[in-house]
Amino acid sequence: MPRTARSPPRLLLLPLLLLQPLSARAQSCVLDGAACVCTDADGEAWDVSELQGLDIQTTGDITGCTLCEGEWTYHFALCGNANQQIGTGCLSTQFRSAYRVDGSTPTARCEYLGADQAAAPAVTVTAIDGGIAIGYNGGQTGTLLRTMTVNLLCDTPYLDAPSPGVPGGDNPILNWPTQAVCPAGGNTGWLIVILFSVAAGIYVGGGIGYVKRQDPDVPLMEAHPHTEMWRTVPGLFWDGVYFTRVELSSRFEFLGFLAPAVRALLPPARVDHAVLGT
Repeated sequence: MPRTARSPPRLLLLPLLLLQPLSARAQSCVLDGAACVCTDADGEAWDVSELQGLDIQTTGDITGCTLCEGEWTYHFALCGNANQQIGTGCLSTQFRSAYRVDGSTPTARCEYLGADQAAAPAVTVTAIDGGIAIGYNGGQTGTLLRTMTVNLLCDTPYLDAPSPGVPGGDNPILNWPTQAVCPAGGNTGWLIVILFSVAAGIYVGGGIGYVKRQDPDVPLMEAHPHTEMWRTVPGLFWDGVYFTRVELSSRFEFLGFLAPAVRALLPPARVDHAVLGT
């Protein structure tokens, strides 16, 4: 949605925003340049630009609608209005943030679920456990009043659209597992694992390549420049296991079975000397 006037610098607005009561702060999803940003009443914002589209869709059953056929197809947009599909009850000249159509032929039955976002922000944003709830209000088709809630959830598997099979009714709830509302840094652990694996591969492969270049006849297992050091690793590991067993055996009577020979020959004070070979 293009801006009609240049926005004032945000730093100049900060004192006014801080002085505003929480209830007065905007809670909606609006375009900020090319970004789609959802903000709740506390001022916390989520950039959901990767989900923004003019025709997000999913399907659900027609429970509660005796005149409907097939299933509901839900259409909505997070920032702005959804592409309008003409159907009985909806007009091509009345754009809305959300609506649904059934499978009736030759003309589908249509119900508005949200208001016109071009006139004013038409959705509300509420922080929930594991994500945010986006409420669509003001959906009126004739005398019918409808609402809709889309729960954006930090859950897997991530989907490109809300989960299908939405239960019918006057106030449907759509659940959308998405990474867009996950806390920043949620994948840091995997990043560390990947970087460590790449570094280890470069270390081993580069070392072997260097030695093979200097002496092509050297066996592959002998090619690593630190091969002697790595050969000692198993022995160091088992030394550590033995040391731990002796320590536990000497300190706790009921664990004497871990190192019975050492415990029988030496008092606890001499265990360390026995392990070190002195």
